[in-house]
Amino acid sequence: MEALKKGIKPQEGMKIFNRILNISQPHVLVSTSDLQRRITEQVDQWQVSEENISEKETASETFYARPGLSTEYIAPRTEMEKTIAEIWQKLFGIEKIGIHDNFFELGGHSLLATQLLNKLRKVYPKAEISLQAFFENASIAGVVKLIQKSYPQKEQDNLLQKFLNQPSPREKRIFVQGYLQNKLTELLRLESGRVSTKTNLVPLGLKKIMPDLIWELKRDFNLRVYPFEILKNSTFEKLTEFVCAEVDRLNHLDKIYGSMTAPALEWEPVKVPVRTSNKSLKKNESMIFIFSAPRSGSTLLRLMLSRHPSLFCPPELGLLTFDSVQAWFDNQLKTFSKEVVLHNLKICTGLDHESCQKLLTKTSSKSGSIQDFYKLIQDYAGTRTLVDKTPGYAMDINTLMKAEQFFENPKYIYLVRHPYSVIESFVRNRFEKLLCEEEVDPYWFAEKVWLTCNYNIQLFSQNIDVNRFYKVTYETLVSQPEKVLRGLCEFLQIDFDERLLQPYEGDQMVAGIGDPDVFQHDKIDANLGEKWKTIRLPRMLSDITLKLATELGYQLPSEKNVVKKETKPLDSDQAQKLLETLDELSDEEVESLLSQMLTNEGNETV
Repeated sequence: MEALKKGIKPQEGMKIFNRILNISQPHVLVSTSDLQRRITEQVDQWQVSEENISEKETASETFYARPGLSTEYIAPRTEMEKTIAEIWQKLFGIEKIGIHDNFFELGGHSLLATQLLNKLRKVYPKAEISLQAFFENASIAGVVKLIQKSYPQKEQDNLLQKFLNQPSPREKRIFVQGYLQNKLTELLRLESGRVSTKTNLVPLGLKKIMPDLIWELKRDFNLRVYPFEILKNSTFEKLTEFVCAEVDRLNHLDKIYGSMTAPALEWEPVKVPVRTSNKSLKKNESMIFIFSAPRSGSTLLRLMLSRHPSLFCPPELGLLTFDSVQAWFDNQLKTFSKEVVLHNLKICTGLDHESCQKLLTKTSSKSGSIQDFYKLIQDYAGTRTLVDKTPGYAMDINTLMKAEQFFENPKYIYLVRHPYSVIESFVRNRFEKLLCEEEVDPYWFAEKVWLTCNYNIQLFSQNIDVNRFYKVTYETLVSQPEKVLRGLCEFLQIDFDERLLQPYEGDQMVAGIGDPDVFQHDKIDANLGEKWKTIRLPRMLSDITLKLATELGYQLPSEKNVVKKETKPLDSDQAQKLLETLDELSDEEVESLLSQMLTNEGNETV
C-alpha cells in the first residue's frame, strides 16, 4: 500500500501500457496511484464543497498529485527554495515538487521554460539566468545555485545612464561594444578576445541565445529588440552600431519628433461593405471575438476569460486576416519558429505532435478554407465557446466583416484604451520596427493604428445587433475588474467565476504574439488605468483622432500640456524680415516671431 501512495515509476508505466495493448477491452482506466483512495478523496472534496466552503477556498487552485519520477521527493528547505518551488507548482499544477525533480521530466518544454525564467527574473531581477544555463540546471536546486552564483557579484551601475553620459559617439560605441563582447562571450561560451568584431555570430550559436540577449538588452538599456534585428546585425560591429543608434534615438524622442512636422494621416473614412448573404454557405456555430487596437490590453482580457471553464481562449489566431489556410501557415512559419507553430497548433486543435506536423506539410491540409480550420478548433473546444483575440483584425473593415460571414450570430467584445497609453506603449516597444519595412515616424504610425482600428470597430458595430456587441474600456477593466467581468459574463450568458480575477494563475496558454510583457505581471494592476495621465506626447494628435477619442469619452490634455518645440529668439533684423513675409510663414515661424515680439515689447524696430 505504501508503494501505491507514491504512484508508479515510468518503467512500470511502460509495462502497463504494453499489457493494455495486448488485451481486447474497449475501454481501460489507468490510475497512477491507488484508484480507490483517489476516488474516496475526490468524493470527500465534493462533500466539503457542498458544505459551503469559503469563497477563498473555492477560488483556490486545484493541484494534481506528484507523478512518479526518477527522483525521490525532497522538500524545499530554505526560503529561496520554497519561493521557487511555489512558482514551479503553479506553473505545472502539481502540489509537491522536490528540489531535485527535473523540469523536463515534470512535463516542461522550451516555451514553458521561457515563461518560468520570466517569472524568476521578476522575483530575482538581479539574477543572471540564461536559457542555456537553465537547461543544464533544470531543477529547483539547480536554479538556486544559478541565482546564488550571480547575486554575490557587485551590483551593476545603471548601464543606460552610463551610456548616455559618454562624452562622444565614439566613446558610446566603445562602451556598448565592450558590453556586447562580455555578454556574448559568456552566452556563446567563446574564448575571450578570439573572435573578430566582423565575425558572423550565427554559426557560433547566436540563434540559440537570442532570448537571453533580448532580455539582457531590455533590462540593461530598456531597449526592446526583435530576433530579426539581431540576425540582421549578427557581428559585434553591426550589433554595436545598431544598439547605439536605437538607445540614443529612444532617449531623445521628444527632441527628434517634437521638432518635426507630423506626416498627414491621409485619412479617408470608409463605408461599411454591403453584406451579401450566401445561403449555400453553412455557417459555423457562434463564437466570441475580442476586437481592439494593438496595445489596448487584449492579452490581459484573454487571460482573464481563459480562466472560465465555459470558454476556450487560445493564443492569437490571426485566421480572419487570410484567404486560405496555406497563406496563414506560411505567415505563421515566417513569424515564429517551427516549434512555436507546432505548439500553437497542439493548443488550438488538440492534435498530437505528429498530426500537427502533417498539417504543416500536407498540401491537402492547407487547401481547406479558413472557415473549415475554425471548425476544427471549435470541434476540439467541444462544449466550450471559442474566443478569438487578434487586434490586427481591426486594421481592415473587410476582415471584421468575415466574422459575420463565417459564424452564426457571433458575439463581439470591443476593448478600447486611451490613445496616449496605446501610442506610448507602441513607441516604447518599437512596434513600428516589427510592422513596417521602411522607416516611419513612430508617433504618427502609432496614432494611425489607434485611429484606424477604433474607427473600423465603431463603423462595424453600426450593423450589429446591440445584444451581440459589448464595449469595455481598459481603464475600467483594471480599476474595477470584478464589476466589468460580471457584466461581461452576463453579456456572454455564463456564470461569473472568481477565477477570472486571477488571470496570471493556473495553466496559461501564452504562445503566440500577444503582449511581450505578459510574463512580467502577477496580478491586475489598477495603476495602469491611470498611466495616460502622466504621458506627454511630443505633439498634438490630429483633429480626427481628437474627435474620436472625445466621442469615446476620453479626456485629453489641453494645448499647454503638450511638449512644445523650443524656439530660438530672433534678433530685430530677423523679426522685421519675417514681418515683411508674414503670409508665407509656417506656424512654427509665426510662434517664434510672436515670442520674440513679447520678449522685446517696446522695441521700436519690432
